[in-house]
Amino acid sequence: MNFLDLVQTLQMALKALLMYTDAHPRAQDGLRALAEGIEEWLEDKPALHIAASGGKIFLDGAPAEGQNLHTAALVRQLSERQIAGFVIQRGVTQAEILGMLKILILKPSKLEEMGGVAKVMADKKLQCITLSQTQYKEVREGGEAEDTARTLSEATEALATQLQAAAPLLADVSSMLKRWQEGLDSGLTGVSGAPGDGREAPLPPDLAFLGPVAMDLDWGNGFPTAPQIEALRQALNALPSQTLLAMLGRLETLPETPPSLGLAFQSLAPELLGQAASSLLLQGASWSGLKDPIFELIRSSPQKQAMLISLEAQFQSHGLEPGRVQDLLRQMEWDNQNIEEKLQRATKEAALWNLSPDQRLSLLRDLLDLNRPEQFLQVLELFLEQLNSEDSHRRDAATKALAAASGWMESPGLPLEAQGSLIQGLMAHFGWEPLPAIHRTTAETLARILACLVNQGEMLQAQGLFQEMESLCAFLEEHQEWRGLALAKLRGRLCAEDLMSAAVRRLHAVEAEEMLTTVIPYFEFLGEPAARYLVNILGEDPDRKRRGHLLDIIRVMGPVAIPALQEGLRSPTWYFVRNTLNLLADMGDAGLLNEVAICLRHADGRVRRSAVRAMWKLGGPAAGRDLLVCLPGTDPETQLEILFGLGQIQIPEAVPAVMELAKNSRTHERLRIKAIETLGQIASASATPGLLELVRRKGRIFTSAEVTDIRIAAARALLAIGTPQAELDLRQIVADESRNQDRDALQRILDLH
Repeated sequence: MNFLDLVQTLQMALKALLMYTDAHPRAQDGLRALAEGIEEWLEDKPALHIAASGGKIFLDGAPAEGQNLHTAALVRQLSERQIAGFVIQRGVTQAEILGMLKILILKPSKLEEMGGVAKVMADKKLQCITLSQTQYKEVREGGEAEDTARTLSEATEALATQLQAAAPLLADVSSMLKRWQEGLDSGLTGVSGAPGDGREAPLPPDLAFLGPVAMDLDWGNGFPTAPQIEALRQALNALPSQTLLAMLGRLETLPETPPSLGLAFQSLAPELLGQAASSLLLQGASWSGLKDPIFELIRSSPQKQAMLISLEAQFQSHGLEPGRVQDLLRQMEWDNQNIEEKLQRATKEAALWNLSPDQRLSLLRDLLDLNRPEQFLQVLELFLEQLNSEDSHRRDAATKALAAASGWMESPGLPLEAQGSLIQGLMAHFGWEPLPAIHRTTAETLARILACLVNQGEMLQAQGLFQEMESLCAFLEEHQEWRGLALAKLRGRLCAEDLMSAAVRRLHAVEAEEMLTTVIPYFEFLGEPAARYLVNILGEDPDRKRRGHLLDIIRVMGPVAIPALQEGLRSPTWYFVRNTLNLLADMGDAGLLNEVAICLRHADGRVRRSAVRAMWKLGGPAAGRDLLVCLPGTDPETQLEILFGLGQIQIPEAVPAVMELAKNSRTHERLRIKAIETLGQIASASATPGLLELVRRKGRIFTSAEVTDIRIAAARALLAIGTPQAELDLRQIVADESRNQDRDALQRILDLH
């Protein structure tokens, strides 16, 4: 809703209230519409200041654009009732808005009978609507200097009149001043620093602490008395100028109770601003450092003109250059200009650096929102050019503006050419900027850009940019520790959990080819921190397919992942430990045997079997001792896995333990056969007697023998050992065997050998 629409809604609500009672549905609808319009208007600002003067309507201290019959009606309504204007603050209720409307429909004579508008306002106890205490006139450049001087003179005379009227009451000021000073000393403890002195001006605490002081001094709902204002004025003037200026920038934090406190500050603000600004300039503060905070303060104030008049008066009285106020006026004009006029001033009149940081940035954002990429790039280049300026203030301002603009890469997005120019300009600046404080802003911006690229899936571009910055720093003649630390922070940002999580999401979304060409090289570039992150989430992801992707990348990363995998062996998640063992088996060496051996006693059989495989793969024969210790007491499935491993490493020392398992008739046949096969793989002659015993039939008259499969497995193992004596003994056993099924099976084995 624009301002003219809001005034129209106000007039419609007034008309409904005049025609009907305030309880009538039409009056209620009009009131509701007005309340919603005001609420919408106050979403982005703390207060709405509507004032009338000289037949014109003023919005927040500046002449409102556009005049129509509705604004003319409002001017007439305010003027007839001698109301300078209303200040409507955020949080205003429908009941308070109704109270304001009822004042506007009262006849002027009736309003006078009731004691005037100030008394009626006080009686209604409106918390969020107050009377404006400032009369507005337009301030113009050049030919309107006489109007400005006249307005200044009138303001000075009015101020003198007020002080003279207050003189008989100043006896009370001393005690009130002491109380204010105590309250300010307590509430502002530790606040120091000044805009323009080379340091950031700290914000004062919330000004709510002033509420109890005002209540102690019997401040009420109406406009404060002259002694009350004078005591507050003196207390505030006793503060350091930098603290006072900072306080003026936080007036929105004043407490709502008592209402008179806000009215007093509103009344004193122009005077206090002029005194604080002139005092700081006289103390040596630079105007370039003071201008931006003063401009933002005036820009957000409902008393723009009064503040400008006060500044000009104070500058003149102290012999300071009053033309600085014209700088502020030109900045005020900027906000009312259309985009074409702003572009003209920015690109051809070089006015960009006379604006506030917010105004400069707003121009860029407006061009982006209006989808004007060429003009956006044109203005962006003006900022990038200043990165090479010899003026450190310009470089600082440019880096801060570019930092804010970089935040638009992710949303709403930057034109491709502009994005490239921004990145290249900042990278070059990262490599040469000599001042750490300015360099810090560029480094933080580049960190944000790298994060954006990773989030967008452009991981190789992020990697390339970082490596290019590494190269830039490597070629510097002078080593600067702070620049190296900045580079390390950039790498640390790439290794932060949120960005590695984004890279993993990309991993799960891409096809195999992109995984090989983009994702895997990126994680290899990140190195150990990435390996540690991948190992950690491997234990948390319940999806087998995603775990498979993670296993593939960790396996490719090789030895750099081993320290993290070692820690994974102690995880309470069985499949995490199993996957870790499988990875270590492919990537590690015998130095890991002791840690892996602990998992041979894991509660989960799947983990124990993975540990067995890892042992013999990592250690070869060196793993035999631990495997043999584990063999007798573990479960059959793990025993099978151990036997397979012993068959791979083929150590003769394993023969006794394996033979014992092979000959044990209480052992499951499948396990016995596997043990016999393992003895054949070990191929040690020491196993020959035991294997012959398994093949041979026992007894002379009533004979017995192992089952056919056991005898066949033992025969094959004997032939695998391959000694002539073992083969001769086996042939003799077969020859002595009576004709039966076993003899035929054994003979076929000999025939095939």
